[in-house]
Amino acid sequence: MSLWIIAFGAIALAFFIYDGILVPSMRLRLRFQLFELRDEARGLKVDDNDGFDDKAFDVLEEFLNVAIGLLPRANISLVAQARQAFANNPELRTAVAERRKIIESCSRREVADIQHRAAQILDWAFLANSGGWTVWVVPIALVLVGFRSIQALFRELILWPETQIHRVLPEPLAA
Repeated sequence: MSLWIIAFGAIALAFFIYDGILVPSMRLRLRFQLFELRDEARGLKVDDNDGFDDKAFDVLEEFLNVAIGLLPRANISLVAQARQAFANNPELRTAVAERRKIIESCSRREVADIQHRAAQILDWAFLANSGGWTVWVVPIALVLVGFRSIQALFRELILWPETQIHRVLPEPLAA
């Protein structure tokens, strides 16, 4: 019993360290990377105001602002809600398709590159935000894998001849 208490205490401590100390630092680094991308987009607009379509800039800047806001919320719950909303809302799908078309039709190739790099940063935020679950999921997965191997062992064990069983179990089997 005390081993279980120690194990759960260690898991709780690991979760606290990860979720309370490491993840906020990771998010801050990712946030700064998104700020750099937003500054890069704004720099492109300042350098080439006439060659950079206003709609494309507005979509890109809004995309980056939304990405900054999503950093702490990028997790499994958000993915499930977003998929459901996207599947059930034809207006949303139309708006996304139009915005994608604006980005793709922009003459500045840097726009698509900035959008791609921002999406990668959100991928990292999702991994960081969901990483705390591994502290709980990995031990459960190990137990399940261990249980499967025990099941396989018992399937083999019942096929052993009784004389071989006695070598493992010195006490006689009850009939």
